[in-house]
Amino acid sequence: MVDPNPHRSSVSPRDPIPSNMSARARLRGEEGYSMVELLVVMVMLGFIVGGLVLSGSSAQRLGLREREVSQSMRDAQTAALKMTRELRQATQILPAGNATGQCPAGTSASCVEFLVRTRTINATTLNHGLMRVRIDCRVAYTLNPNDPYAGTYRSCVRYASVDTSVPPTTSTAVLVPRILNWTVNTCNAKDATFTCPVFNYRTTDVTQANGWAVASTFTAAQRIDVSLQIPARGEATRAGTSRALLVQDSAQLRNLL
Repeated sequence: MVDPNPHRSSVSPRDPIPSNMSARARLRGEEGYSMVELLVVMVMLGFIVGGLVLSGSSAQRLGLREREVSQSMRDAQTAALKMTRELRQATQILPAGNATGQCPAGTSASCVEFLVRTRTINATTLNHGLMRVRIDCRVAYTLNPNDPYAGTYRSCVRYASVDTSVPPTTSTAVLVPRILNWTVNTCNAKDATFTCPVFNYRTTDVTQANGWAVASTFTAAQRIDVSLQIPARGEATRAGTSRALLVQDSAQLRNLL
């Protein structure tokens, strides 16, 4: 019988593929990458992974710095609040002296001594007792002596004595572990250049022009301004942000006797 379609393939679609054609198909499917292609891919992956690692490390360092800046600011704000809150309760600003535990002459910009009422009531006088307090911001920084900037810092330390006739020598708290403005003149530090007084003493301006004027003597002050300049870098980051943070507050001395 004559085939009506002589150009039709003699192999039916349902017929099995010849073994030689199947072997060639398998070989084509098993073709891989050349050595050059493999090396190029490995180099590209190395660049990508390296970039991701560097990016993650930078973000981690930046996050640590910012956390330490925030922590330093919070610590300084808390310290300024404690200082001004106690100064507001002062009944007398004490003069300088040479005895141990007193603020020496010429150090009023970084040291203040005063009497403050306590919560204890005297059974005889029925008045609150008095305590002698000294806030000294000239204390050497010793918390981390390995810090390369340790010599630049000073600490604000609170001393207190229940015997008002004896200058306080017992430390009760480190209010600020690291401050930069601890001398009377201009300070030059790695973090900043600035003027230094921690304590500024004000009195009522009798001319009514500015409200407050510089007190003639610190013992005559009616208001004390507190300025704390602290390093933005934290103690765990030596190569941190090289700037200074400024925290300011003031205490009006309404309880002076």
